[in-house]
Amino acid sequence: MLKIAICDDDLGFTGSLENLVLEESQSMGVRVNTDVFSDGKTLLKSIQSGERYGLIFIDIEMEQIDGISAARKIRETDHSVLFIYISGYDKYLKELFEVEPFRFLSKPLDKEKFRRYFKEACHRIGETEVFYQFKFNKKIQKVPLKDIVYFESRNRVVHIFIFLWKTE
Repeated sequence: MLKIAICDDDLGFTGSLENLVLEESQSMGVRVNTDVFSDGKTLLKSIQSGERYGLIFIDIEMEQIDGISAARKIRETDHSVLFIYISGYDKYLKELFEVEPFRFLSKPLDKEKFRRYFKEACHRIGETEVFYQFKFNKKIQKVPLKDIVYFESRNRVVHIFIFLWKTE
């Protein structure tokens, strides 16, 4: 399942974008789970509480924390998430390179370009997201393989040691 965050202070736009994501993912046969945020601050809180996203659609200009500042903070702990910026302002394009965006879409949204970028993002995530899957307390758990440092077996219990990205 692909976890997607949509972050924009225009709630009407986030609703229509979420519908587009759901329609396109259904037509592609990709299962998605979307979370919608109205500013960068709430998105960061979600990520800091342990939520992980494969793809984030994010606006640049928002109250509280703007999209570029939020992405900088997210990149401190997650180098693999794909950002697709959606904005009516292209004056920030040079600054976006600092947070390694995947794509940029202008408002109003070009639906064909959106579909193409969404398919490319799903394809890229599908190539890079490989998980180690196991059962714990009768539930299936998944850990991204790229985060696993090593496995250790002690008394017939396997421990998974993961690398947590942290830059100072």
